[in-house]
Amino acid sequence: MKDWLVSELRAMAGPKISAQFALDLSEERVRLLERVAEGYLLRQVVRHDDPDFEQKIARMRRHVAGRPGGPAKVDLLLPHELTLYRQETFPSVARNDLRNEVLWRLGSITQYAAEDLFFDAVIIGEDAQTGFLQVMVAIALRQSAREAEDFANAHDFVPLRITAAEKAEGFEHGPTFRIAHRRRRDSQSLKAMAVVFACICIVLSGIGVTRSLLARWEVVDTLTQRRQAAEATLAGALEKRASTLALARRAATPMVLRTDEPMALVYLNSLSASLPPLARAERIALKSGQVRIEGFAENADAVLTAVEMSNGFANARYAAPVRPSEQPDRQSFAIEASLDGQLHQQQPQQSELLPPPDSREP
Repeated sequence: MKDWLVSELRAMAGPKISAQFALDLSEERVRLLERVAEGYLLRQVVRHDDPDFEQKIARMRRHVAGRPGGPAKVDLLLPHELTLYRQETFPSVARNDLRNEVLWRLGSITQYAAEDLFFDAVIIGEDAQTGFLQVMVAIALRQSAREAEDFANAHDFVPLRITAAEKAEGFEHGPTFRIAHRRRRDSQSLKAMAVVFACICIVLSGIGVTRSLLARWEVVDTLTQRRQAAEATLAGALEKRASTLALARRAATPMVLRTDEPMALVYLNSLSASLPPLARAERIALKSGQVRIEGFAENADAVLTAVEMSNGFANARYAAPVRPSEQPDRQSFAIEASLDGQLHQQQPQQSELLPPPDSREP
């Protein structure tokens, strides 16, 4: 009775306690292994396609339990294709909180998010000169571990922990990916004489759970603070980037306009040079690739011809009928023309600008 109670306490006390038996799971078969001093000994093998699979699994469970009605406690070994080992280098300060430091690096080690993984880590060496730590990290998908635990529970095994079949440096009894949940009916086998001890175990377990929860909340709070700081830094960087791009766009706008859009002064200069003597433009509008010229002259047809022949305009036409002007011997005109986009390639020079037409009137 004493030995049995001690084994119960050890099973509940620490994540590193290993079961005497282990189920080595794969897609083809289930192997029952027994832990000995030299490692594991193969006891039974059951293939998934065996016609008497359920009977063999039941016999395997009875072998593990050792007595009728006893719990069949096992470790669950994930196959090597479902686990990953990585040797990583950490600064010496990581020794104080190794799991938390490894948790932050999981995203760079694998393509999965940290919440989708189980992991274990152990220090396997230290550089005497730099103090850097050599850490062996074991990783498994949560989904794979859950499926292994579901299989064990479905066949009345009591999984104590989930580990790996493949051995790695630093893990004496294999990595501990997860401490499996104990089922309620496992405690129902306790005899009346062990009620007091069970209560003590529950109290101790509650203390351990409380401490674990406090530690987890502390880790969560630290992670939240780091995430908020990272988000604030990222927001500041994005704001600076947006401001820099806006400033660059504003600085480049005059250059872009001068390169891609003809300057209005170029067209006005061309129009001024092409109007006949004694012709006066009272209103000039440049919009959407069109120019509209309104004014008066001795001969409106001469103005139309001059605009059509000028450098920079095309498709000159009357926008309104020619009519007598208030000026004596003058005709009022309204002419529209298309802007020639090639004109902006010619850079105007201030020395070539002509005075407005009305300055040449007598």
